[in-house]
Amino acid sequence: MQNSPTVAKNNYCDSKIITTGSNHSQTSGFALASFNDLEQAIKNPVDLSQYQPDANQKLRQAKANCPWFLPSDIGRSKLKSDIESHSNYTLLVADIDDGNSDIRDVESDLELNGINTYYIYSTVSCKPDDKRWRVIVPIANAVDLDHWQALQTALVVALDGDDCTSRSQQISYMPALSVLNRDCYQFAIEKGDPLDVFDSYFAQQAVLLDQEQRRENLEQEAKAKVAKPKNISLTAGQISPIDVFNSSNEWNELLASYGFKKRGKKWLHPSSKSGVAGVSISYRDCLYGRYVSGHTSDPLSDGFSHDKFDLYCHFEHSGNTGEALKTLGEDLRNVDGVSITKHNQRAHSQKINDQNIKAANQEFNSLNDEETEWATPVELVSKLNPVASFDDELLPKQLRNYVVDYSYRMDKAPVDFAAISCVICAGALIGGSAEIQPKRLDTGWRIVPTMWGGAVGQPSTKKTPSLNCGRKLIEHAQKNVIDKLNAEKMDLFELEVQLAEDEIDQAKLKAKEALENGDKQQALKIQREAKQIQPKPPKIRKVVINDSTSEALAIRLEQNPLGALMFRDELSSWLANMERADRQHERGFYLEGFNGSGSYSQERVTRKNVELERVVISVLGGIQPAKLTPLLAGKSSGTGDDGLLERIMQLMVYPDFSGMQYVDKAPDVLAEMTAKSTFDALAYLGELDEPLICKFADDAQDLWESWAKHLVHRKNTSTPEWQSMIGKYDALCAKLSLVFHLIGECGATLVGSKPEPNTVIDIEHLERAIKWMGYLESHASRIMTYFDAEQSLAPAKTLLDRLPQVSPYFTRHVLSQKDWKGLAAKDSREEAIAELVGRGYLKEVTKPPASGKGRPTVQFWVHPDYQS
Repeated sequence: MQNSPTVAKNNYCDSKIITTGSNHSQTSGFALASFNDLEQAIKNPVDLSQYQPDANQKLRQAKANCPWFLPSDIGRSKLKSDIESHSNYTLLVADIDDGNSDIRDVESDLELNGINTYYIYSTVSCKPDDKRWRVIVPIANAVDLDHWQALQTALVVALDGDDCTSRSQQISYMPALSVLNRDCYQFAIEKGDPLDVFDSYFAQQAVLLDQEQRRENLEQEAKAKVAKPKNISLTAGQISPIDVFNSSNEWNELLASYGFKKRGKKWLHPSSKSGVAGVSISYRDCLYGRYVSGHTSDPLSDGFSHDKFDLYCHFEHSGNTGEALKTLGEDLRNVDGVSITKHNQRAHSQKINDQNIKAANQEFNSLNDEETEWATPVELVSKLNPVASFDDELLPKQLRNYVVDYSYRMDKAPVDFAAISCVICAGALIGGSAEIQPKRLDTGWRIVPTMWGGAVGQPSTKKTPSLNCGRKLIEHAQKNVIDKLNAEKMDLFELEVQLAEDEIDQAKLKAKEALENGDKQQALKIQREAKQIQPKPPKIRKVVINDSTSEALAIRLEQNPLGALMFRDELSSWLANMERADRQHERGFYLEGFNGSGSYSQERVTRKNVELERVVISVLGGIQPAKLTPLLAGKSSGTGDDGLLERIMQLMVYPDFSGMQYVDKAPDVLAEMTAKSTFDALAYLGELDEPLICKFADDAQDLWESWAKHLVHRKNTSTPEWQSMIGKYDALCAKLSLVFHLIGECGATLVGSKPEPNTVIDIEHLERAIKWMGYLESHASRIMTYFDAEQSLAPAKTLLDRLPQVSPYFTRHVLSQKDWKGLAAKDSREEAIAELVGRGYLKEVTKPPASGKGRPTVQFWVHPDYQS
């Protein structure tokens, strides 16, 4: 026991040596209190009688809001590890919950043990017919953990208290009035010298008790033999419920649940009549500890040590091992949440299955060598249509080097992803600030450059980082140009508001004067004119909007009449969400946003309606190939055939990809600056009073008409599914021409200057757009046929997943009896078998009839790697 500085006898009451907190959930900001503070709290307990007991008559709310203390002066933490490493304890505490003791009985017990300085008060759970007390004993020296626990144990034994107070981190509640104790609250305070922790009678008794318990534990351990292990027959993969129970339960909780009371290092058996603790836990022979009992009335005091399962079996199943094992097997779970009984049944079935497979494979191997040779199966993946590779010349020179360099530094990610992101982002930034009139005479067909598209690829293809290529350019333009313009507009608006307020004040005076003169009409006229004076807040533009509902997006578009870009990391969730019955209205909203010309009204119950004169929405995001299948299936079945998917597929690319290659290269700063300055100039287009109306130059117009007429012919002769795609290609080609034209015009603008673009689109921009159409069509073809290819492989994939269930071989009849989804039809089963035989997953073996008569049996043997 460690010797610590002595607390002066005449001033221990003033020393701040007790850690206190204000409520149960407090984790910091603790305080230190003195015994004088404690005395005042006992005499003036906090009132918590407003908190009612719960259904189990527990005062959970009252305790949660009750101040508390620790028997340590740590002052900064109530974590067990911190308290024990601090190892400086300043008082003893005991809780007496037997309900049989009056306060005078407690005082008498303390005095009999030589303790003459103490504080006693009723706990919050005390009742008139069930007295409960908390006892606090000041000590003359701050002591370490071992010394304190020895003293604590002695105090608990002396007062027959609850052993929970001997836990190093146990908080005790300060005096408080509750609905239970407010009519029976009592306290007793006896002040004198604090308890001598070395030479007092009580301290000496504590040492003797500690030594006696250690000696008895050693004697019990020496006498007890380890009980024979239970004979449980387990096969490979099975789990012992006994082992799981022993490893997942703690002795303290288990013994307490069966009514044992801890007395220092020992436990008192619930049926003990002597009141002397006789149970110890020995770790000599077992990592999890074993129960050793010296109680003569204890059935487990049989000369053997016992594990936790023995205790469970005795107390909960009257020693019936079979019943105990059955119950644990059903109640306990493995790591996957499956009951141990079911887990063991599966393991047994797997063992039998493995034995059957082994025997069957021996039979199969007995055939001639040629039949039994297995090659590596060909991977069951869809064959994709070829696509055009990306040509760097498809990009305007202002963006070309930036995009190529960006993709290369993304460990050679596909250039396609970064390219479409820049094109779509440029169109979104232009938004409603410019339109193109593709036809020479038809002024009724004008298009804003809203474009939807995405990157199709596996997670390893760096879709999202690549799509950020264009997004970074928009964000730079937002910060460098748009945010500054927004700030200027707000400054001007605030000035206009100040000036308007002066005019409105003058108008109010004039209206008042008119009313006083009896001229109501003049007063109303002045009021109406005053309302017109109030300036309207400016539109604060923000181009990029992340994942958002249509309702939230509509609110954002009120401030963005030129349009916004909705960026989605995963397009599939957005598209699938609109399939929900309660979100069907969103499809119309987004389709209107793609057109970029219609108005939109959103009625709301709790707030003002949203009225949009124009909805302009661009969309960009990524999607995995497998997520396309249900979307394409919906289009094929007609449930999602409103043109939404065709629009998102317009600039959707699914390039070939051979894998990443590590690259560490400095960015092309000049290329990045060129791209950023181009986008900055595009941002200024939003400040024009009227949208630019751009038309083709004469030679470009001739090329457009020739190309558009050929497109109409293709549409008329195409399949219905391609008609829906091709029918939107003329508008897409026109949008691309407009975007490339404005990129060229704004790219030629001096850095920081506002552009003055020409409204005539040269033929080079249309030619580039037409090349894009050929490139994009090849990707659309791959994406649309991907669904057909996946559908054709669906039966084979279903059977491949279930091969372990029919291993090592099956017949057509056996397969037909399974009634598996996707394989219910005979044609589907035949397609699946043929595909798997052709790719090497199955071998077809014809066996002659055993009797030599009848038809031979056709068996399909499963490749060994796919049998389980």
